[in-house]
Amino acid sequence: MSAAIDLVDKKLLKNLVPLNGLSKAHFDEVTQKGSIEEFRAGKIVFKEGKRDGQTYFLLDGEVSLQQGRDAKGTVSAGSEEALHPLAAHQPRQFTARANTHVTLLRIDSGLLDVLLAWDQSASYEVTDIQSDDDQDWMTRMLQSELFLQLPATNIQQMIMRMEAVAVSAGQVVVEQDDEGDYYYIIQQGKAAVSRRPSAKAKPVTLAELKDGDSFGEESLVSGGKRNATVTMVTDGALMRLAKSDFEALLREPMLNQVSYKEACRMVDRGAAWLDVRLPGEYHNAHLPGSINVPLAAVRESIEQLPRDHPLIVCCDTGTRSSGAAFLLTQRGLHAPVLKGGLAAVAHDDLISAANASPDGQPSAAIIEFKGAAADAKGDQAAASSVPDRQAPAATTEELLQAQVRLAELSSTLDKMTAARTMLKAELIDHEARAGEKLNELRDQLKAVQGELREEQAAHESARAAIKQLEHDGDRRAQELSDRIRTLEAEHAQLEASLLDQVDASEQSETQARERDQALAALQADKDALEQRLNDQRIEHEQALREALEQAGGETAELQRARERAEAQYAELQAAHEQALNEAN
Repeated sequence: MSAAIDLVDKKLLKNLVPLNGLSKAHFDEVTQKGSIEEFRAGKIVFKEGKRDGQTYFLLDGEVSLQQGRDAKGTVSAGSEEALHPLAAHQPRQFTARANTHVTLLRIDSGLLDVLLAWDQSASYEVTDIQSDDDQDWMTRMLQSELFLQLPATNIQQMIMRMEAVAVSAGQVVVEQDDEGDYYYIIQQGKAAVSRRPSAKAKPVTLAELKDGDSFGEESLVSGGKRNATVTMVTDGALMRLAKSDFEALLREPMLNQVSYKEACRMVDRGAAWLDVRLPGEYHNAHLPGSINVPLAAVRESIEQLPRDHPLIVCCDTGTRSSGAAFLLTQRGLHAPVLKGGLAAVAHDDLISAANASPDGQPSAAIIEFKGAAADAKGDQAAASSVPDRQAPAATTEELLQAQVRLAELSSTLDKMTAARTMLKAELIDHEARAGEKLNELRDQLKAVQGELREEQAAHESARAAIKQLEHDGDRRAQELSDRIRTLEAEHAQLEASLLDQVDASEQSETQARERDQALAALQADKDALEQRLNDQRIEHEQALREALEQAGGETAELQRARERAEAQYAELQAAHEQALNEAN
């Protein structure tokens, strides 16, 4: 069920991240085009695997998140987590179900992303082309960082498709908040760049442009509106390139999109993540090791960014990161864009506020920038809207510690059980190999004994022949005797080896018994902890009952005191009336 957004306090919505990073005009546009959705307990808000293109904020109630049949957590209104979009990944990685009657703000994700890109592109759209004054505008253009990275065919096509436009002093070339239609290069003349901070504010001059300077690219890259007004100061001439030609000849060659898997391989080879979202969005969930520089601060933070390795630029969907990557590429940095944005990254690969490092230190770098104070104020306002939590009682801490200890003991028990199983398997394997070797030796001994008997029988049947070959027979017997001694020695060695293996097996059994004893001790510790938890629960219940009984006794005592006071008052009243009667 949807309701009018006017029924919701706008101050509450201004604390939501990243709505707190929008300008007033764009905030009003979001609130006008968004809607309030209400769901009864048990109803599904969205399903896992779906791509609905919507962003939800929880305003009231509690929502549970499920992945398959597994419960992954709950989000309650008023919590720190509720200040951020509800499980915002697309396609949805969780199913959201209302645990209670809930109220949510629903906003079109594409609209929100575009508005954020517009507001974050707050710096003026100017590409500085440094040069000597005696060079013509085309030479200076071709020597810029931007055009040095373009293929020669693209530059040739761009020059052929450029259109010359004559302009006069005072003429407005581009107007703030207009749709982007052309990319401009000043062939001759000067122009001023100005911007209105708000709809009713006076324009503020930001820069002056001269021959060879270019402007207008940011709105074409991001798909947003013009973020500044450019007015001619003198008469002059401009070269302009239509939006479609700009995208084909400049934008596409300059923006290199990489998949998440390819980006991870680049990071393994030394590249770094550059997250251009607002600080509040970044702290809610970001990639490990990433650098946070909001889009509004990219231009003035370029000198602080590393140039010796690629910077993989990312945002929620790729809109803001495309604008940032174009600016970085203009300045000679290698800045591919994460295809599909963070929406293409698995939730488990992100570091969120819920699983941040336990020491409270940030897991990635944040580059300070001018204007960060405004974003910080927005984040502080968001944080101030979360109700203060009281520190948990000592008993709760002990329960949590006991639960952690139980988990550790269970993990240790599992590891020791696995080790015991492996030892038993190794013991059985050793015994099987020893048995096979012993059987082989026995077979060899039987064969030798059979050969000896056959030779002795032949000796008896051919004694006469043996006399003639006595010397040869003695030598043969000696060889057989030596062979028997060798086999006996090998047999003794094998028996000794078998005894050693038996001793090792006994040691393994001893170790297994010791592990069993350790397991029993761990089980006893577990039982003791459970008994302790139960005793504490009984003590707390007993203390609560005693407190209730004491409170009941005090209440009864107060009642009796009241009755006595009323009786005394009645007596005094009667005495007073009697005194009045006697006086009359």
